[in-house]
Amino acid sequence: MRSFYILLITLFAAGNSCFAQLDTCDVPMHAVSDTPCSARILHLSVDSLPNTTYSWEGPDGWTAIGDTVMRDSILSIQTGKYIVTGIHGDCAYTDTVDVFIRSSPLSPQLISTIFAFCIGDTILIEAPVGGFAANFLYWVAPDGIERGPEFNKVAVPNASKDWEGRYLLYARGIQGCHSDTVIVDITVDSCALNVVNVSETRPFIPTLLQQQDVVFKPIFANIPKDFHMLIFDATGRKVFETKNPDGWNRDNHKGLYYYIITNKTKQYKGRLILL
Repeated sequence: MRSFYILLITLFAAGNSCFAQLDTCDVPMHAVSDTPCSARILHLSVDSLPNTTYSWEGPDGWTAIGDTVMRDSILSIQTGKYIVTGIHGDCAYTDTVDVFIRSSPLSPQLISTIFAFCIGDTILIEAPVGGFAANFLYWVAPDGIERGPEFNKVAVPNASKDWEGRYLLYARGIQGCHSDTVIVDITVDSCALNVVNVSETRPFIPTLLQQQDVVFKPIFANIPKDFHMLIFDATGRKVFETKNPDGWNRDNHKGLYYYIITNKTKQYKGRLILL
């Protein structure tokens, strides 16, 4: 009988040792996350305990190890429950955090192709935005001030030289997310036309020995705005017309001709004597 009682005491003592170890599994664990915009980074963390390893599971089979983890380029469809499991000795304990991924708008789609404007023009940058729900266009001018919301375009009336420089365009959605930034470099100029080889008093006489004289064109101090050139023969018949400032390749034309060159701010007229 004495041996029998000793055995019972031993089992009870062993049982108490196991229960003491299992009690550590009751330690509360608190997992947290941020609410990132789609295509950004999701951050997850859990209260860290000594001698404990942590593993995470999430939508689409995502897994990670550590008390603080990240998920790159998160998508809106990866919203859901993220579960963390802590292992401490023989104990395992878990917590779940509900993660919400906010939708990012699409970047503005640049339609404009003209980024050089004359003083007094309206700077117009067409850049429609799209994506989830109602998104609007915001922009930062060279003065560093954010402006918006706009509906698919930026318009700056009566532009001056102060408006020249780099513009940053991006969309912002109703969930507070920004798109990637689109960069546009704008130039604003007086658009004065410096016609060096065109004169109303001295005719342009090309010499065939010089290759550059085969082409008649004005020389510009800067990019012309709304360039237009007409060439007429002595009878008044139009022989050439272009909006390309590269000029007129006169080929085999000889004799007396007249030109009219216009841009946004000025008109030039004169004679050409082609030998």
